[in-house]
Amino acid sequence: MSSTNSKKIIRQYVGEIPILQHIAQRLGIKDILAHHIPSHGNEKIDAADSLMLLIYNIACGRTPLYSLSWNQDKKALAREKNVDGIFPLLCTDKNIAPKSALSAYKYQPRLEKRFSQLKSIHNAAPLLFKNIERVEAIMFCFFVSLILQAVIEREVRNNMKKNKIDKLPIYPEHRLSYHPTTAKIFDRFCETSTYLLMEGTQGIQEFADSLKEIQLTILKLLNMSEYVYWLK
Repeated sequence: MSSTNSKKIIRQYVGEIPILQHIAQRLGIKDILAHHIPSHGNEKIDAADSLMLLIYNIACGRTPLYSLSWNQDKKALAREKNVDGIFPLLCTDKNIAPKSALSAYKYQPRLEKRFSQLKSIHNAAPLLFKNIERVEAIMFCFFVSLILQAVIEREVRNNMKKNKIDKLPIYPEHRLSYHPTTAKIFDRFCETSTYLLMEGTQGIQEFADSLKEIQLTILKLLNMSEYVYWLK
């Protein structure tokens, strides 16, 4: 058989990406990014699309591969010692008093949960950037990822309550969860894939995994159809 007539199957990972795209589209995140970060016209991929891809990877807990090198600025470190221990708290609500802002910040159940996600799920780490704007930009992407995760959790839990579903078997060995987290929801979709049958360089047929009952239940709780999940 000649190489041009050979056939092969290409597996394409799907996983949790359609869920993130569905929620991000409902929130209009890409439109907001495109409005504030217009294309320069010379990019192969629009800036908004590049940022959305980065946000999806962060929300999925995937770590991009980087190679970095650095050295210590001894004089800068000495200057930083003068402000070590100062804790600035910024608030966008101009009508809230400083004490009220601090009280809201210190509401531990909500605060610590998102910090835990930032460090463990998103693997946030010290940033080795030369200017504050780049630090702010990457942290903005982390912030949007946290919003996407929070919306998914809220929608699943609210619809569980609405449909009188006490628990979901989303842990390994079908153990039950009364308060599903986005990370565990994504775990249920981690191996979901499509398969493209190739003949030479031409795709001739496409297959997809059959979704399990728990996956269909999660999509229903997210007000998302199976058709939308597989839609490219």
